[in-house]
Parts: sequence; C-alpha cells; structure tokens
Amino acid sequence: MNRYEQAKQLVLVMLKGIPAPTPDQIKGTVRRVCEMLKGGGELDFSEEKLFTDIETLVDVWIGTG
Repeated sequence: MNRYEQAKQLVLVMLKGIPAPTPDQIKGTVRRVCEMLKGGGELDFSEEKLFTDIETLVDVWIGTG
C-alpha cells in the first residue's frame, strides 16, 4: 500500500464516527493525517487531491440555506 492509500484509509477510519462530516472536518482530518505521515519528509501527493477524493467517498454535510 502506498502512502496515498495509507492516508486515504486513515482519514476514512478517523471520519467513520461522524455520520456526515463537514468540509472543514474533512480538511482538518486530512491535514492531521498528512502531518503524521510526513515524518519530517515530503509527501508524494497533495492534501487537496486527498481532500477531494475523500469528499467524494463520504456523505458530506453541506448545511441549510
């Protein structure tokens, strides 16, 4: 499993307890996972791509009017 897949799985596990996470909750979780995986180095993927992919995999709460 490459780092991107690891990050994606970690984010999904961390969001599992939130029925419909907000975009801010997803971004925060993505940021924390990426910081954790960096370990002083650079990642070979962008946080924005990970955020976009996660957003398509979960039911996102978009609010009301």
